[in-house]
Amino acid sequence: MKKEEGVDIRRRQTIQAAPSAKKTSTKPANSLAKKAYSGNQIKSLAKKNTLNESIMKVLSNSGYDNDARGKVASIAVKYYAYADRRSLTHDALVRQFDQARGSDLYNRIKKLF
Repeated sequence: MKKEEGVDIRRRQTIQAAPSAKKTSTKPANSLAKKAYSGNQIKSLAKKNTLNESIMKVLSNSGYDNDARGKVASIAVKYYAYADRRSLTHDALVRQFDQARGSDLYNRIKKLF
């Protein structure tokens, strides 16, 4: 045994096993998610969901396929929290699609955020 600054230090032969895993909760996923986030985070998630739905609707009305709508919505939601979200979204859309199609997609959704 060794004493340093009021702390006892001892060597042990074995390391004790970690406590057993907690029992999984039977609560619905939504209630668990609400507990994990603060009020501001929930509001931000709601805004992102609204943005996602709005983009999907606008692009659906414009005749874009499901794959393109999903990619555009995920890119827009990804950059939503950034101050320069519009330029980041535009650049990502141009990289994902070509210049003409990326710019067209951006022009259709830019008013949404």
